[in-house]
Amino acid sequence: MSTVDKTFAFLSDVEGLAVVSQSGSTAMSYYGSDGSPASGCLRFTNPSAELGNTLVVRQSTSQTWEDWGVPAGATVTHVQLVSGLIRDLDNFGSAAHGNIGVCSPAGVLCSGTGSGYLADAFTTGVVVNTWTSIGGLNGNIAVSPAFAASNTPVCLTLTQVAFNGGTNADLRLDTFLIRITYTGGPATIGSPSGGFPPSLLLALMGLATATIAGITYLYADSMEPRLYAESLEPKLTADSREPTLYGEWDFS
Repeated sequence: MSTVDKTFAFLSDVEGLAVVSQSGSTAMSYYGSDGSPASGCLRFTNPSAELGNTLVVRQSTSQTWEDWGVPAGATVTHVQLVSGLIRDLDNFGSAAHGNIGVCSPAGVLCSGTGSGYLADAFTTGVVVNTWTSIGGLNGNIAVSPAFAASNTPVCLTLTQVAFNGGTNADLRLDTFLIRITYTGGPATIGSPSGGFPPSLLLALMGLATATIAGITYLYADSMEPRLYAESLEPKLTADSREPTLYGEWDFS
């Protein structure tokens, strides 16, 4: 298995997040005058003490696992929120909590269930004047087979629930590091976590391939491939290999 990391840093905008549903006055916005480690963060505000309101935000333009760094053709098996940062400048209330997840454009979590958030109850419920780590991380979440293909549309989603804090509540979030585990994808020559694509390695060696009549030949890239293929003469072999296959790899 291999992994790739996707970071949502909110450096210049809300990374495509938009309000999906809302009850109450909690609002989401981009805030450029704060953030960690760099300026720019996601901000939730509420002007008054409200109980039981819910705000759900989700990326309005879906991307795919491939847009998040997974190789085309790979199969995604797990997704995890490794870390994130939170700053609660004015108490969002002891009953306040939030969820972070990865879902389909329709809002179905990538786990295929309603309980597969990457983080639950991540808000602190107390005033925190410095940036601190998000809590409630749920570790590696198994991805449903319906979401496993690398070209599956996916979205970041957040829910802020049950706000009952004081007036002018101000909650800020930043730097979500999401780790995606996958198998398969394009073959590489090198380490298990990456390496040179075979075509690049062959080019560096001055070699190339050509497919003629359904058969792929390896040849020196200075030679016209069809002439090279036609110059190969099948030879009898002492083992069970099919003679033409032996001829195809006879480079003498």
